[in-house]
Amino acid sequence: MDASQFKRIFIPLSNNLYRIAIRLTCNIQSAEDLVQDTFLRLWTHRDNLPSDITPEGYAITTMRNLYYDTVRKKHLNESSKIADDMHIQSDTDLIHQLEVIDASHRIRDLINDLPD
Repeated sequence: MDASQFKRIFIPLSNNLYRIAIRLTCNIQSAEDLVQDTFLRLWTHRDNLPSDITPEGYAITTMRNLYYDTVRKKHLNESSKIADDMHIQSDTDLIHQLEVIDASHRIRDLINDLPD
């Protein structure tokens, strides 16, 4: 597919794609970026597009997939950041805590055994 065919087929869909992108992102700037990324993806894969597609449906599906990929990526990044922030105790930390608790119990028992 050459540039003139691409423009003739996909550029008229930009208003519809933009409206759908606004609904998905709820943000004007993100919607514009999403539409631009969609056209970039369509352009880079223009030679591999199936011949029996509906251009509008294919463009909308491509855009939704791009949006969901970015949402998943963002969610995974946030999840990994949360996991990094959480301190998971190692066995040595647990052993140290048990030793401290045991020592405090022994000290308390020794104090209680002291004569008045």
